[in-house]
Amino acid sequence: MKLKCMAYPLAKPGTIRIGDIGVFTANGTFMKHFNICEPSEMPPYFIPMSSPLRPEDVSTFHDFDQHTYLTTEAISHREEFSSGNIGARFTTSAAEGAILALPTGAFRTELRELSKFRDFVAANTENWTRYWRGMMLEEPELRLITGQLSAQYWGIATFSGNTDRNLTLTFNQTGVETSSRYTWTAPSSVKTSVFGKIRFSRPPDTVAVMAYTISPRDGVVTTAGKLAGKSPADGEMPCREVGPSPHHICDSMNDRLLKMTKGKIAVSHDRDWVAVLTESDKALPNEAELIKRIFAANELCHEEGVTFLRWKPKRTEAATPADLLKDIDKLRDTLDEVGESDLAKRADILHSITENILTYLRISKNRDPRDSNFLLSIAVGNVTEEVKIMNDLRQQRASTMHLFASTMWARFMTGGDVRFMDQAVSYFQKALSIDNRHEASMFELATALWMRFTRYNQLQDLNEVVMLYRALLFNRSPNNPNVVEWLNGIGLALWERYKRTKAMSDMDHAISYLRRASVSYPAPCDPFTLSNLGNILMAKARAFKDTSESDEAIACYRKALNNVTPLHPNRSAFLSNLGDALCYRYERRFVIADLNEAIRCYERAIELPAPHHRDRVASLKLCADKLHLRWNRTADVEDLEMAVKHYQEAKRHAHPQHPKYASVAEALILAQRDLENCMRHRSDYASPPPSSQPSPVLEHSPVPMLRPTSWSTTPPHPVAATTPYRTMPKYRIVSRSHTMKPYSRPRRDSSASESESGTVHGFHHHRPKSPAPKSPLSNFNRTSQHHPKRHHTMPGMPTGLPL
Repeated sequence: MKLKCMAYPLAKPGTIRIGDIGVFTANGTFMKHFNICEPSEMPPYFIPMSSPLRPEDVSTFHDFDQHTYLTTEAISHREEFSSGNIGARFTTSAAEGAILALPTGAFRTELRELSKFRDFVAANTENWTRYWRGMMLEEPELRLITGQLSAQYWGIATFSGNTDRNLTLTFNQTGVETSSRYTWTAPSSVKTSVFGKIRFSRPPDTVAVMAYTISPRDGVVTTAGKLAGKSPADGEMPCREVGPSPHHICDSMNDRLLKMTKGKIAVSHDRDWVAVLTESDKALPNEAELIKRIFAANELCHEEGVTFLRWKPKRTEAATPADLLKDIDKLRDTLDEVGESDLAKRADILHSITENILTYLRISKNRDPRDSNFLLSIAVGNVTEEVKIMNDLRQQRASTMHLFASTMWARFMTGGDVRFMDQAVSYFQKALSIDNRHEASMFELATALWMRFTRYNQLQDLNEVVMLYRALLFNRSPNNPNVVEWLNGIGLALWERYKRTKAMSDMDHAISYLRRASVSYPAPCDPFTLSNLGNILMAKARAFKDTSESDEAIACYRKALNNVTPLHPNRSAFLSNLGDALCYRYERRFVIADLNEAIRCYERAIELPAPHHRDRVASLKLCADKLHLRWNRTADVEDLEMAVKHYQEAKRHAHPQHPKYASVAEALILAQRDLENCMRHRSDYASPPPSSQPSPVLEHSPVPMLRPTSWSTTPPHPVAATTPYRTMPKYRIVSRSHTMKPYSRPRRDSSASESESGTVHGFHHHRPKSPAPKSPLSNFNRTSQHHPKRHHTMPGMPTGLPL
């Protein structure tokens, strides 16, 4: 059952929370002592965590679908559907076994960063010793829960010492909403338990856990587990005695860690043994084999008196293009030697040559189409001959059909001919008709259908992509290195389907799959998957006006940035994503720290070299917009000056046809106007000197209201002395005052006095002004309160969702 749950299963599920400290009892339950996330529950001498556990520190996702049945080896089952009943029948001849029924599925909750809890263990190294002595436990090991598998309804059946060659059990589910709607039908030798009561406020039960095992050094606790004549010290927890706990693989790991080092405490985790399981493990290996694998795959670490294991990344040497060409030449020589004498061997050699050619085309930097077409022609000839040989031998191999489809796909990717894409899809489907669990065919067929969907926008292709990825995940082997890529693929496919059908289940499942990928171990989650999860969470947050989703998105963006190099080609996009998410949270909560961090993100994106940012004009405008926004909040003139500087640089880089040119120019004018108004109120402000260039003169101005520049003293015709006559005036073009757009003109109360100040949010009206205010900035601050601030529209999702 550990192999199926990928966790430590409990014989008696119960309510457990992340952060619980306790022990496993002999009857299969978890006995809680306290929770490290609740300072009120901890002993008074324990040091609390440096920072509280936040919702974004935990990832919850759907792990098992409805009507899932986990069984041990040698137990077969089939689902049964009758009138009003849904269930499953199990048959076995094994001597012992167990069954876990999950009629409504199960959710898995895991801590994203295990080091957060390990730091708490290290900070209380001496306090653990005091606690063990106070509790007088028979077993020194304590469990710190970091993950759990929870289910609303469940059923468990266990048996041992079975002699029946045809033991049959039935799990029934009725459609009536009663407490007895889930029942077991089994012989008396089988122990069964079930929970089917309707839940209202009670949290789901935990059926399996992932935990740290904390062990002291020998001598901290006596061999009997108790200190003779020792009573609990003042302020310590009351003593409780429990029966001997079941043996755990982590107990043996900690014993070995303490023997190898001088640490005061040894800490191991359940994922240490889960990470070394392989595809060939049909059952859990014995303890000696697991210990050998664990210490071979991890390195020993010792920090602050705590000894633990850390995963060592495996270094795989990939074949170079030169090596592949050498292998192809050797295989061709071998093919000439074999000839037509052994058709089966000839087919295998042709298969290997074609695989090497496709691998060479995928990793080679030579992009000459002539070389690619030449190699592809050889590959097509080889795979065609292989198919003909297998037909003559009356044999069908999924690998042969898969290779033929891969060759057609390579031709499509090289030349772009859609006929080859359709042929590739057809032969991938033929390969799956021969072997419906052929992993490579399912994945590459999903990739081809996704490409066809993006070209033709057919929803049927998208539905088939989702089905293929679900089949891959259902049949996955333990610790498959491609699982993260599959989870990313199905998450993007479900999100794309949600955008077309608006089915909320698709959005929830897309987030669930990507969350599952974000906590992948030992293969780490790539930054693109983390960014995709953040993008979908932000889209949901904006749609439903929720800030909890934005908190998790910000955590994903930060983790993606930590996993890329300073000159990563997508670092600018990750920084912009993080800045946009922080700005959204600022708009909802008005915490200035979010706005400050967002501005730092935009500034770091601007500082990247030219080839490493997506759009310098957009980055400059984003940074300037947020600086202008912060100036409205803090009235710091330096922010406004920097905003003007960024706007000017963005305008220089943008040509008039640039889509953001008009918005940049308008924002620059507004920022310069605000800066001018701020500087005018300063005591050291000096008006600009008059221009030395004369104003342009126009003989006949089309503006009749402009004042003439000079008057003639001699009239052109004799008139009466009392009539002031003048010649045709010459008009001078003068600059027009700043005018407001109709949609931004402030409304004025009809009862307002004409003596009110003429300055409104930086605009000056031509009317008599009131006396200057006492403070240079008081007039600006007073008038800005009557008019709403300019709200800049947030840009859309900054980057696409890469597959």
